[in-house]
Amino acid sequence: MPQMAKHMGWLPLEKAMGFSRNIPILVLRLVALAATISATAVMVTSSDSATVFNMKFEAKYSNTPTFKYFVLMNAIAAGYTLILLFFPSKSSYGHFILVLDLLILVLLDSSISACLAIGQVGKKGNSHAGWLPICDQVPKFCDRVTGAMIAGFAALLAYFLILLYSIHNVSGKSASLTGGAYDFGRATTSLTQKLLSSPKKVTLVRHGYSTWNKEGRVQGSSNLSVLTEEGIEQARKCRTALSEMHFDQCFSSPISRAKSTAEILWQGKEQPLIYLDSLKEAHLYFLEGLTNVDARKLYPKEFVQWREDPSNLCINEVYPLEKLWERALEAWSEILLTPGESSLVVTHKSILRAMICTALGLGPERFRAMDVNNGGLCVFSFNKNGEAMLKALNMTAHMYTDHVYHY
Repeated sequence: MPQMAKHMGWLPLEKAMGFSRNIPILVLRLVALAATISATAVMVTSSDSATVFNMKFEAKYSNTPTFKYFVLMNAIAAGYTLILLFFPSKSSYGHFILVLDLLILVLLDSSISACLAIGQVGKKGNSHAGWLPICDQVPKFCDRVTGAMIAGFAALLAYFLILLYSIHNVSGKSASLTGGAYDFGRATTSLTQKLLSSPKKVTLVRHGYSTWNKEGRVQGSSNLSVLTEEGIEQARKCRTALSEMHFDQCFSSPISRAKSTAEILWQGKEQPLIYLDSLKEAHLYFLEGLTNVDARKLYPKEFVQWREDPSNLCINEVYPLEKLWERALEAWSEILLTPGESSLVVTHKSILRAMICTALGLGPERFRAMDVNNGGLCVFSFNKNGEAMLKALNMTAHMYTDHVYHY
């Protein structure tokens, strides 16, 4: 059903409602919302009366500008927090929200500080100014003011933690290497950080032409796109082109279009196919299943950024390329640490690009610096230190001739 919704172009719930997927921030905002509402309600309803020297007076929050300021600041903070719970989670607003969070923190702090000063006078008086304490006369009022201040302090603490968490996320995603929104760290020369049992040769294959390739749809991690007749023929040509090559094992993405390609390539082999989740295609959330035309129309910012600035694309507070880089490194480790000297790997274009970049020590800003056609082959060799050498990129001669590879 979710895939059908994507295919039809419906808005997914998280996109329509804009709920944050960042659980710690969400919990802290809910705490802040409850605390600011409580502080406002308790302060507004605080009142008491007393008789002094046969004169009756009433104590209520509206008699004191400081308490009115407290109510106003907590009401503003509550409204702001409520709006953020339904605000679309888009990376472009992150720094703006951070500034607003800081402003709310300052406003809450100023309101509580002012109330503390007035509360101290109300409780203990001021002998220098000749002011008498009043809390003994109106204890109910003072108790409710104290309760409101405690709730306000809880909101202040929640926003302080939100700010620390947000600053940590922003600083953790500074682009020291890539100019992107996060830091991959400079690549090391070894993909495994362990000595290999022997030098390795790895042949990467992109899956054959699929139904969604033909329809011009964003495929991503969807399992609904399958090989077309042309894609099946491309896989057969790959099998023929590699017929004189020996492979100890074949790794494949479990997604249907890659799996079907791998089954054709590995047909007749005794060893079973090895499916790795790390070889799955990039997850593009609500873009998946949409035609390129519809994706550009419905989500112009995300679609264009995926095409032109993919390293900075953020969807539902997730950077797809960051996750892709992590899985590429995981895939290399799984492949290279498996016994055997020669491996065949069948996967998808985006994860294939990420694997090429990580093997060569390139950052995500180089993600679109290369392309691999359907059925195209890439070849790497690795020494025992796990250091890569690119031997061939996007070999496609077998698609147009009866070429058989020897390498």
